[in-house]
Amino acid sequence: MSRSFLSVTLSLVLLASAMTSLSAWDNGKKTSWGIKAGLNYSGVTGLNGIKDVDLRDNTGFNVGLAFKAKLPLFFAIQPELLYFQAGTSARVFNSGLDGTLYNGHLYIPLNIQWGPDFNGFRIYAQVSPFIGFTLFNRFKWEDAAGKHIEVLSGDTNYFMGGVGAGIGVEFWRLQISAKYNWNFNKLFKDSGFLPHAFEDAKMRGLEISVGLMF
Repeated sequence: MSRSFLSVTLSLVLLASAMTSLSAWDNGKKTSWGIKAGLNYSGVTGLNGIKDVDLRDNTGFNVGLAFKAKLPLFFAIQPELLYFQAGTSARVFNSGLDGTLYNGHLYIPLNIQWGPDFNGFRIYAQVSPFIGFTLFNRFKWEDAAGKHIEVLSGDTNYFMGGVGAGIGVEFWRLQISAKYNWNFNKLFKDSGFLPHAFEDAKMRGLEISVGLMF
């Protein structure tokens, strides 16, 4: 069993225990916790000097736990602990080469929400500073015959940080949200493969999720 899997499992268990305890302690129903899952549509910015390349965003997924605390003046804070998978793909014209970057993160956003509650129906805007830790980060090229694979996991910048912004709606126990995330940290310390092209590469993308709150 990998260390990455053990880290994610332990973190989720600890967060679930903490949220359950806080929810049980809160008699005023101002806190709640939930499970979340959704899709990510992500890509890479900051590539240097790459020409004749078709870059395409990839679809990944997110899943994890959330804890929400209501505040005065229609504010709320909602920290989350998610497993977040992202990536991008590229095709080099006239070469037959296809490249795929895929990575997985332990992702911890602090969603700062504002929105009035209309008798159980709430629409809100949110700003979400986040930190995260990369669990794996790989880039591979394949030619038309499926050969030539390069793995860059050893050059990964394992810390990530940035901000997201978006909107959401909440009714009954459901929470549906969409936001766009910008990662301020570079993907690689030194790519080791096409180093100039990837030395400033950063992830960004759309995150859509559905949560069930308790």
